[in-house]
Amino acid sequence: MTHDELHANQQFEIAHNIAHEGTKTGKGLNQIGNLQRATDTQWSSHLNSITSLMRTFSATGKVLKTVIKKGNSEKRASADAAYECLISFEFVFILHLMGELLGLTDNLFQALQRRGQDILNAICSVSSTKVFVQMFRANGWDELFIKAKSFCKKHNVEIPNVTAHHKPGKGRSHQGGNITMVHHFRVDLFIAVTDALPQELDHRFDENMIDLLFFSASLDPKDSFKSFDIDKICNLENKYLTEDFSD
Repeated sequence: MTHDELHANQQFEIAHNIAHEGTKTGKGLNQIGNLQRATDTQWSSHLNSITSLMRTFSATGKVLKTVIKKGNSEKRASADAAYECLISFEFVFILHLMGELLGLTDNLFQALQRRGQDILNAICSVSSTKVFVQMFRANGWDELFIKAKSFCKKHNVEIPNVTAHHKPGKGRSHQGGNITMVHHFRVDLFIAVTDALPQELDHRFDENMIDLLFFSASLDPKDSFKSFDIDKICNLENKYLTEDFSD
């Protein structure tokens, strides 16, 4: 997939939307972008990758279809598999689900990667992120499903009958064909992922870790040791550093 092909398809799509759908124009609007690849070190790059794919979804599909028609045999096979995945409702749903979750956790991961980050603020970010994810799990399903269906309608992606039986793909466990499509999307994907994320945060930031960070905040040299607290430092020593100091 070349950038020139992607840009050309985006230009055509933007022009069509302005002419036929009343898309607003102005400075900073309707800008052409590229697909962004996620990196291993910057968590926010995953969110950028998802938002860029949503923005260039139609153009990406058109480029893949061009490769299917004109590419060599190896590229055609890869493009065909990618296109079939791209235009599936499950892919669109997961794209929106991960976009929502990465958006909820973005402030936390940016705070953790920021040099000189206030430790207490980082701790608060962990706690607030857990709350946001739990609220999304409790109240976010209907809006998420509506967004995914609306996106599919806009981009001519087939929406499955949610009351039909779900047929697992290759390598997936079959549950007797007794679960519906809506059960699969809500329970197997939405609830499973929104349950797993807080558990992962608890694993990485357990009670001892949060406790240690809280006490360590007293050693933060920021603003001429403004956070200095002798009681917290003593608690830090008594609880975690007893072998490092004599009586």
